[in-house]
Amino acid sequence: MISNSGSHKVRVLIADDRRTARQGLKALLARIPGIEVIGEAANGQEAVDLAAVHLPDVVLMDIQMPKMDGMESTRRIKSQLPAVKVIILTIHPQYRQQALAAGADVFLLKGGTTESLRNTIIQTKDKGVRKMKQYPEYYEHLKQLVGKLSSEIPGTMGGFGRLHQSAVADGVLSAKVKELIALGIAITVRCDGCIAFHVHDALKAGASHEEIVETIGVAILMGGGPSVMYGSEALEALEQFEAAG
Repeated sequence: MISNSGSHKVRVLIADDRRTARQGLKALLARIPGIEVIGEAANGQEAVDLAAVHLPDVVLMDIQMPKMDGMESTRRIKSQLPAVKVIILTIHPQYRQQALAAGADVFLLKGGTTESLRNTIIQTKDKGVRKMKQYPEYYEHLKQLVGKLSSEIPGTMGGFGRLHQSAVADGVLSAKVKELIALGIAITVRCDGCIAFHVHDALKAGASHEEIVETIGVAILMGGGPSVMYGSEALEALEQFEAAG
């Protein structure tokens, strides 16, 4: 069930083991201008194979399928075809974190409106490769935001500021080591702003390029796949701060 379309349409591959579910979703998408279903897969392995042949813009992926489930299928598609977007479409909310860790671009529960599904597909396709932050500018912007927040809730932020100063001050552990610890935690908890702050502050405290890279490695050990992505961001931040002097 493959058809060709112009590049102006979002090309969608449906992966669901239930034929009635595939047919219903295909009929629904057929009524949405700008979206075309270019293939149907009845299991995760078929989804991987069809994605490799037809290069859809978006795969709508169910989770529980025979031969290969949606999680493994997502991992393989994102590994082999990183430009292909995968939307996990399921009735099981408990799989959200697992799906995102597998590389899914979006986790969406079944039963939403047609408009919501359309918007999700279009936005997921259009988001493309995420633009890398300019970390020196991002750092300065965050400082301004934190300053604004401090003026709004001075008691809370004043207390937090004193806690921060006490926590990172030289002691048995040096300020440099504490900043490296904070950076490792920032990567594992996936905090973009924290990564910007602690890469900057680790360098300011005297950490070397090699020390920060080793910290990224330890964070990946503790945080797994998602920490690879955020560790890559930390490395980019490091290189940008070093280039900026």
